[in-house]
Amino acid sequence: MKLFVDAHVLDDLSQGSKTYLSGLYNAACEIDHQTDFFIATNTSASFQREVAPQLNVRHLVYGSSNKVWRLGLEIPHMIRNHKMDWAHFQYISPAIKRCKEIVTIHDLLFLDYPEYFPLDYRLLKNFLFKRSAVRAEWVLTVSEYSKQAISNHYHIEPERIIITPNGILEQYWEDEGSNEIPNSFSGLKQFILYVSRIEPRKNQVGLLKSYLDLGLWKQGIQLVFVGGHGISTPSFTQLLNSLGEKIRESIYVFENLPLKDLKWMYKNCSLFVYPSFAEGFGIPPLEALACGANVICSSTTAMSEFQFLGDRLFDPNNRDEMVQKIEFFLKRPEPQGLGETKTYLKAKYSWAESANRLLKLIR
Repeated sequence: MKLFVDAHVLDDLSQGSKTYLSGLYNAACEIDHQTDFFIATNTSASFQREVAPQLNVRHLVYGSSNKVWRLGLEIPHMIRNHKMDWAHFQYISPAIKRCKEIVTIHDLLFLDYPEYFPLDYRLLKNFLFKRSAVRAEWVLTVSEYSKQAISNHYHIEPERIIITPNGILEQYWEDEGSNEIPNSFSGLKQFILYVSRIEPRKNQVGLLKSYLDLGLWKQGIQLVFVGGHGISTPSFTQLLNSLGEKIRESIYVFENLPLKDLKWMYKNCSLFVYPSFAEGFGIPPLEALACGANVICSSTTAMSEFQFLGDRLFDPNNRDEMVQKIEFFLKRPEPQGLGETKTYLKAKYSWAESANRLLKLIR
């Protein structure tokens, strides 16, 4: 059995689909030694960084980073040349179908929440995603929320849509023992943390306003955002730039952090807040919990499935509620029932379990 994996996303900045592909195939290649996995990226560096070496894994390098060339000509040629049985794509399959296909669609938020996405983005993505989903043998997604959205919008039978949830990387469960402050974080003392791409739907503006409402900088509590810029969010940039120097000194924005630095952030924050309006899944709260962080999270879209958080869920559209949750849980730094929660998370959000679901389909 030969499986082609379009993994160009491994070359990109940190995002959910990159975490998904890396976690899913590191687990799948370790479990199944009868299948030959052909994983294609733009660079050798990204492949070596994201994919653990296995005897049944072969790396293919795209000749061009141009997605039209890749989807129009290069991928169909690779699939035919290597006589693939299956091919797996993220969101968009190539122009020509040359073997059986699996497509992962993480979400259709641009259809459910069009106000957060430009019109040209919505029109193009909708056409390409629907075409890819309809012709695929199997559609994978990451949550019950996204499964229902795909079925409803694209009229695909629910039995053809398989949920393969994001897992939590084993490194987040490991306690490395050192709590030494990295040099780049030497100014951080007591801080609130949010990890996510900066986009309108991610609601960085709402968290910043809540921080200002509470006057937390006066108490020596800092606010840290970690994430690259996705869809333009001028309201966040304008609000940040309008702040006085004294307040601005207490707010930090980091783009891309290596895993060890991100783990330090999770382990040492006073409170992890995830106030996103809309998500197809939402993995940072789970990573934070695995590291022992004090977490509160939005209760909308796919995050409504995180019922194990109990009263730590809040409505991000209600800033008064978010302010109250931040104020209350800052005073409760020790998460209650963390041991039971970790046991539950390890069982439910496992890359091995998601990989087994994928492998069952191609067998």
